Amino acid sequence: MKRTNLSVESETFEKFSRVAREQNKTIFAFANETLDFATSVYNDGGSLADVRKLWNAFQLIRSIDVLTLPSDFVDEINQKLMTSDENWTSNAYFRLGSNVGALLRFSAQSIDSLSAVAENFFILLPVKHFKMTSLEGTKSIQIDIAGAGHNIESAKCTAEFLKGILSSYEYEANRVELNVGTVRIWAVSKEKKEF
Repeated sequence: MKRTNLSVESETFEKFSRVAREQNKTIFAFANETLDFATSVYNDGGSLADVRKLWNAFQLIRSIDVLTLPSDFVDEINQKLMTSDENWTSNAYFRLGSNVGALLRFSAQSIDSLSAVAENFFILLPVKHFKMTSLEGTKSIQIDIAGAGHNIESAKCTAEFLKGILSSYEYEANRVELNVGTVRIWAVSKEKKEF
């Protein structure tokens, strides 16, 4: 065992000490555990920012019953469902998005803060890229997603899911562009203007 002194901000130390007490651990034991964990994350090529995103996503999805499935399997199911009954499938994904949107609103109360929360949430999904842009001088946004499946049916399902989320924020899609694996949606605020 090696002893050393570390300098930390007093506020950080107070929080650290409080959590150690809550965990019924000495500061020594809690510091060893915390440093060992952080070191292993960095050794594996990760970062504490990645851990934070996963934790935020976990906190969100533990309030929903979630089943994680391989993306190829989900693509196959989406294709079959869209071929069998596109209207029902689209509505089901929209409702799902609307329900998830209601949960997202607990963390991101405005559309402006949705991007950061979505970034945390999408870390658990096969989405490779999510970007939301406010269109200057309007109450409109543009959302770009890459990694929306390996067929056009999955892209359609992703678009409907996203439209449902947007509806929870009083936004309505007015234009959608779909390609295999990508979705681009333009949406406008349904917020009523006050006079």
